[in-house]
Amino acid sequence: MNWKLSASVCYETLSAQKDNSLNSLKPFVCATILLALGLTACGTASAPTQNPEQLETVVAATLQAYTAEAPAGVEVSFNNVSFVIPNGLASGATPILEPAVGGDTAPWVMAPEHIVFTLTGYNGADPNHPIQPTIYVFPTQAFAEVSPGASLSIPELQALLASPSAPIDLDSAPGVPFFNAGQDMVANGARLNFQSGSGLRMISHFSQFPGPIIRTGQIYHYQGLTSDGKYYVIAILPVVSPLQSTADNPSADGINFPDYASAAPGEMDAYYLAVADKLNAADPSSFTPVLSSLDALIQSITISP
Repeated sequence: MNWKLSASVCYETLSAQKDNSLNSLKPFVCATILLALGLTACGTASAPTQNPEQLETVVAATLQAYTAEAPAGVEVSFNNVSFVIPNGLASGATPILEPAVGGDTAPWVMAPEHIVFTLTGYNGADPNHPIQPTIYVFPTQAFAEVSPGASLSIPELQALLASPSAPIDLDSAPGVPFFNAGQDMVANGARLNFQSGSGLRMISHFSQFPGPIIRTGQIYHYQGLTSDGKYYVIAILPVVSPLQSTADNPSADGINFPDYASAAPGEMDAYYLAVADKLNAADPSSFTPVLSSLDALIQSITISP
């Protein structure tokens, strides 16, 4: 079992906003009006003219079609970070600038000033999940200098990004620096770029003691670095997996959960690997939210220098 330093932090959520400007439609509307009037480049009539009511109908229909083609989602922006939440995934996000924490405190809590986005109206996952759907943006070097966990996870991330063919598994995947729990399962690992850099996404399970993995207990876990290496992105988004196991029936998927007190050496590790194999074989659309929607959110992240 691979246990890595980490600790959970929860933040209260509110809402975010989206603002779409119609200014970019003006040239398009003008061109449509000209076409509707049947005008050629030289100004001579090339088709019968329409009455005002007909013209209004044409322009309205064109505007509706043009708007429908615009990217669908909730735009979020704060300081130098922006992204788009795909429609149906969440209603918005609350950003805050989290102050630095250092001095005489738990090592997993130590961090420089950083940006935190907490998604609001998050759809699909267990509402009672102890982890809030959150995206963090840290200054890379400063975080590695003050956080023992980050000083381990950042090099692990860099190593995987430098080796495109290396597997993303429990032995190689970085843990979450601020979780006071161990990562005991990694599945569905994939390399995933965002607008300003590259990173890894995976389905992870964290615990403070060896316990069963139930269908509501996993998270979509992303870690990435901007192309210039200045910023370190971590996304923690709860998911409901296609597993059938519950706290009352942890072996519902046909994978026996061993009794920890009497388990033979390696038996717990074999259990976690078997669960990971089952999730690796699962259809990405069988997760809630679907993995493609979560991937799209990550891919939209832009961080300016």
